[in-house]
Amino acid sequence: MEGPDYTNQSERKSYLTVKIPLRRRFRTVNTVLDVKPPTKTVAELMAKTAGMVDSMAAGEAPEADIDDAYEAMAAALSNNRQGIKVTPGDLIAANIDVWDIGDFTGWFMLFLESLISLKK
Repeated sequence: MEGPDYTNQSERKSYLTVKIPLRRRFRTVNTVLDVKPPTKTVAELMAKTAGMVDSMAAGEAPEADIDDAYEAMAAALSNNRQGIKVTPGDLIAANIDVWDIGDFTGWFMLFLESLISLKK
């Protein structure tokens, strides 16, 4: 199964569109989420995850760090315009792996940078 599909947004939109397979009502559905700008806590969690991506991909990260990365990604995805709650269990059920977490983290950091540059 493929990982999430990320659509880069224009500078005028303050959300990141993510297409991800989520399990809903006993079946997996490709769900489009418009991720809103994060809270300070979620931004800090994602920044911490960004620092761990290389060690996770190399298989050198402890299991607790990988669990924290799933938590951070779920928290970021849960802050969406559709009001859909995403849990780490949803991500695992969708076969999201550390490579997908790395991809999402990269796109999310670019999203944050674009928001910061818009405010300047």
